[in-house]
Amino acid sequence: MSRVRRGAIPVARKYGADTILADAFGPGAAYSLLVAERAEQLVGFLAWGPTYDLNHGMRGGAVCGLFVVPSMRGHGIVLELVAAAAAAVAEAGGVFLHGGAYERSGPVGRVYERIAIGFDSAECFIGGRAFRSIVALAGGSARDILRGLPDRSQNHEP
Repeated sequence: MSRVRRGAIPVARKYGADTILADAFGPGAAYSLLVAERAEQLVGFLAWGPTYDLNHGMRGGAVCGLFVVPSMRGHGIVLELVAAAAAAVAEAGGVFLHGGAYERSGPVGRVYERIAIGFDSAECFIGGRAFRSIVALAGGSARDILRGLPDRSQNHEP
């Protein structure tokens, strides 16, 4: 494997409304944000970004966040947001929408299972100190990387 030069690793920044506004609506937006309103009140959102399926050579969209306020759950807002996201993905030239729910047997998981193909997968997340540890191992041999793997608990450290 060829060596790759590494630069500084950014540390997670403070998260708040300003971050969301900059990342969704600023120059070089990281994702698109759809919102649901009832009686001029914000009751939910769906965030999505472009993705690509290498197995089938297709552009699509990946849902990276979905939330409905607890008092409005069960009113079809998730369905409205998913349909709006699918339309936005299609408008951008995509032909599929990818997403998931933390609880497959929960209400959102059941909706997804009704309209989508569900997979038993080993989805994972590497973040925080564990992510920076993995980055520092890049370019090493497989043996060195294996020996230097961080403990899972480091994902919860900033």
